[in-house]
Amino acid sequence: MASMGKLQAAPVVFELASDVPQGGVLCALPALLVMGLLRHTRKHFGLPAGYYPLEAIFLAIAFLALGRVKSLERLRYEPPG
Repeated sequence: MASMGKLQAAPVVFELASDVPQGGVLCALPALLVMGLLRHTRKHFGLPAGYYPLEAIFLAIAFLALGRVKSLERLRYEPPG
């Protein structure tokens, strides 16, 4: 449905994990949200309907920066979780 533009966005789902490498960056999530990371995203940016919502993309980029992942391409070599 996402490839045909009929899906607004897939829901974000968190799963239980017993060990998350560099999981401390998740503690920064409340601070990022309070500082307004997502406050003006819909006002200044837009995406066509698809699989990933705009907020999930901004959060992923913020976590990449906090986890010191040097590029988006390097994400493929990071362990899942």
